[in-house]
Amino acid sequence: MKFSINVKSNAVDRLDLHIEFLANVSEAAAVGLFKEYVKSLKAVSENPYMYRRYESNESDNLRYKLFYKNRFRMVYEIVEKAIYVYDIQDCRQNTDKNLI
Repeated sequence: MKFSINVKSNAVDRLDLHIEFLANVSEAAAVGLFKEYVKSLKAVSENPYMYRRYESNESDNLRYKLFYKNRFRMVYEIVEKAIYVYDIQDCRQNTDKNLI
């Protein structure tokens, strides 16, 4: 059973910033990040319950998947048969800069 994926605009904007930053350093790294992001979306859509719960003050229903050498975290929520991606976080940054 596959879940539908809904990526919120804030998460897309955040991913764009990460890719833009990496592209200034290495185009290959930016491409790699995007490819891993797409693979992560597919993995989450196939088995969203496999990944850990995300501890936050906002919701107990949030989960996350690490990707791209465990440097980035996709934060999402499962609602019935849908996945809502709320944030793409750089795990090397302080959490108070994150959207969630």
